[in-house]
Amino acid sequence: MSKFTDLAPRIMRDLQRDIPAWGVLDAAAAVGNAGHESAGMTKMQEIKPTVKGSRGGYGWYQWTGPRRRAYEAWCRARKLDVASYEANYGYLIVELRGSERAAVKAVADADGIEAKVQAFEERFERAGVKHYPSRIDYARQALKAYQAVYPDGKEGAAPAGLTDDKTVRYVQGRLNDLGYQAGEVDGIMGTKTRAAILGFRADQVPALPTVAVIDQELLAALVVAEPRPVAVERATATPADLAAKGSPTVQSGFSLRKIAAWLGFGAAGGATDQTGLLDQARTGLDKVDAVKDVGGRLIDAVQWCLHHWWIFAAIAAYLVFSGAGEVIWSKVREYRAGAPARVS
Repeated sequence: MSKFTDLAPRIMRDLQRDIPAWGVLDAAAAVGNAGHESAGMTKMQEIKPTVKGSRGGYGWYQWTGPRRRAYEAWCRARKLDVASYEANYGYLIVELRGSERAAVKAVADADGIEAKVQAFEERFERAGVKHYPSRIDYARQALKAYQAVYPDGKEGAAPAGLTDDKTVRYVQGRLNDLGYQAGEVDGIMGTKTRAAILGFRADQVPALPTVAVIDQELLAALVVAEPRPVAVERATATPADLAAKGSPTVQSGFSLRKIAAWLGFGAAGGATDQTGLLDQARTGLDKVDAVKDVGGRLIDAVQWCLHHWWIFAAIAAYLVFSGAGEVIWSKVREYRAGAPARVS
């Protein structure tokens, strides 16, 4: 395996240089496929050829049949050792720029390391037996090896500030899965998403540059990152804890609950006096036959409402109290999962 992890960073760096459409994840996908095909770059010759009696595959990508013959002819013409780095990498670029150029776009368009590994296999390898878990595992190993050699992303990193909808959605979903609370997966670089990116970057070892942007360096780190550990104090936080930490949402929720209590247990001042006035109005209406019936029914309805004000107050109190409680606890759950306390 040491041979693979030694070679992977170099291949990934060179691929990003020679294939402009590719970034770190794309290069890792290509290298991961090579790792699977050649047992970690240790077996150039296919051990058990699929086609009995044939020479089988050869090289990092186990070129077989016409592709193997073309590879060997290309090496002979340049006096290259078929097992060398120069030969294997050089012919890979020849194919990616020529007969297999469709693989470049397919990998670049794929979303996430798993999809990129599969896209490379489907368009470039076209293996009889897929073995995707092994290919993906090698791709992840390649990423880790690359990050160890180029921790600051200076070699081969793509320009910062990727903002296309698909990339932002992927980052939001991945950050949420890791416990960084990036907000709704909507493809918009909002306040929560930027805060989550900064938090994730700060937690990396070594730390990534503290900028709230999406670049290939961030995407590569997201692929291999483990879920964010949550401290016991945070995992057991209560609404009172968040209010004390300055959460405006929780503080407002507590205020709404006080209003609900006032609605539930307070009295409707002046209800008795208002019913007395309505009795006087009824007496006056009795003297005017034309409006007596309609006016009487209206006064009856108003009097019923005034006599039963507590029903409406109780309903309003319940709705406000329960609604505020749900808002409060939604923020508590977010904080327990890793979100900052001061989030409105």
